[in-house]
Amino acid sequence: MSETELKARIEALKHSTKAARLRQLMPSIEAKLAEGVRAAEIVETLRKGGLELTIATFRNYLYQYRARHQNKSTERPEVPGGSQTAGVPASRRPEACVSQESAPPATEGGPPAPREPPSVQELDRLMKPDPAELADRIARYERLAIEKERK
Repeated sequence: MSETELKARIEALKHSTKAARLRQLMPSIEAKLAEGVRAAEIVETLRKGGLELTIATFRNYLYQYRARHQNKSTERPEVPGGSQTAGVPASRRPEACVSQESAPPATEGGPPAPREPPSVQELDRLMKPDPAELADRIARYERLAIEKERK
């Protein structure tokens, strides 16, 4: 078999994996999801078209697709609340406050405005507090417990 025949046969191969077939459809699937079509309806349509997927598998492929395309795009979506908070961590933004007084007003009859998830650094700070600060807190709580026992 010559090299040109081999190349022609390779080019003639169809996408055989579910992921490859779904990858071709992802731009139109993303558009439909943005329009408000439910993921279950899309999965059912894919099943009727011969692409057997569970909803969990579909969501996994969708997550992977979005992660790859988010890394490739340099454009970031507009953050609600203006551009002055775009580079500020979520803990310092006004919409990240816990108190009801400083929370952004909710739209009438609708869900509250979505906010950006906390950054990795913010999550790391919350999940792994400073050991010295943690020791101070533990000592304080122990003192309070001893004082309470004395009363």
